[in-house]
Amino acid sequence: MKLLCNTRYVVSVELEGSLASTGVRATKVHCEGEPSGATIERTGVAGSVDTAARTFVLVPSSGAPIAVAWTPSTLFEGATPATLAGNRLQVQGRFNGPVLTAQQIEVDD
Repeated sequence: MKLLCNTRYVVSVELEGSLASTGVRATKVHCEGEPSGATIERTGVAGSVDTAARTFVLVPSSGAPIAVAWTPSTLFEGATPATLAGNRLQVQGRFNGPVLTAQQIEVDD
């Protein structure tokens, strides 16, 4: 079963339906996104790093790539801006429009 919702990031999915021998047969699906201003976490591989602009693209295992920006107060754990590319990362921060402004960037072991 493939579930598609119109929100870019889904926090919860509510299903109504019945249990069948092959799984759940949904009659109603409701997707809910993240509240505005919420601190969120995303995991993926860093690519397209621009250290001068303090940005990179986070490529998750599924879904669309995410533009990430960092600030002088962003905490780096296990990596530096110069070593981000190609690493699997956990990024915590808040969305500012389509850009995830990182509060913490950590190498995901």
